[in-house]
Order: sequence, then C-alpha cells, then structure tokens
Amino acid sequence: MSELPKHLPDEPSFHAGCCHSLSKQLITSLDHVFSHTPGSVLSIGSGAGLLEALLLANIDALNIQAVEIQDSKSLGINRYMPEDLMHYVGGTYDLFPGAGTAATWLLVYPRDPRLVAKYLEHFQGGSLRQIVCICPRSEWQRFEDIVRDSSFKEITEVEDSGLQAYEGTFVARLP
Repeated sequence: MSELPKHLPDEPSFHAGCCHSLSKQLITSLDHVFSHTPGSVLSIGSGAGLLEALLLANIDALNIQAVEIQDSKSLGINRYMPEDLMHYVGGTYDLFPGAGTAATWLLVYPRDPRLVAKYLEHFQGGSLRQIVCICPRSEWQRFEDIVRDSSFKEITEVEDSGLQAYEGTFVARLP
C-alpha cells in the first residue's frame, strides 16, 4: 500500500494516482453529502483508491467500499484502499453484485455512461438512495440524462465542493 498524503491542501491540487483535484474542502463536502443518506458508500471505478482512502481516513464511521477492474497481472491498480474493502470485476462492463446493497454510489470521472445505465438497470430499487458523481462539468450532461431517465429526479451540483473550477460534484437523490 502507498502512503496517503499527510496534509491535504486548502486549494484544489492534483496528486499522482488521482484523476481529479483534491483538497480539504472536497473531503468536507463529501462528508456533508454522505451524511444526508445513511448507509454504505460504494465507489464504482475507484482507480488507485486515493480519494476513497482519504475519505476513510478523514470521515468518522464512514462505511465505504470500492470496486475496480482486476487486470491479469495483479489484483488491480488499487494502491491506497485496504484490500478487504476492495472488490474486483473482470472488465469494463462487468457489474459488482454487491452494488445493490449500497445506499450511495460514488462515481469519479466515469468513462462511459453505458456502465452507469447498466448499474441503474440492474440495481435500482435496492438500497440505493443517492448517486454522487465527480467529473468535469463539460461531461456531466452525458451522465445526467441517464440518471434523470431513472427514478432519480432531484439533481444538484454541490457549490464550492473543493475541486478545480472546471470540475463539479453532482448529487442525484430519490424524491
């Protein structure tokens, strides 16, 4: 496991192994968002797991797990999350069967709206009450349409979420 950064910056900045900016404010913003929907959080497509491990280290009693693609050479690209909180799927469009038990899905820079649609098709109606998406604002529309076509109608952008100006944190909740 790689060591977590000892201090997060006040201003959004980039770190190796993370595709989006990180800051103290981002952790605080996500803590606030998660507190609205009690239950577990599943990060779908966690990559190296840096954000997830930082959330785990900085938010008391957070129940977060992550899922990522398992490559053929190793367990995956996870470098930060404890392995007992990681789950692996075989490919880009494979679904993690435990996704239906999470109250919140965290999507960080998702690549393909079809995967989000597939997850919603298979797991909507379970424990899921909230979807949180961190992505460039210019890409959000591709995912918003899919989320709105499901039962998630209350969609907002978190103000001052601690990201770079071109990035956003979007939250979809069940009515």
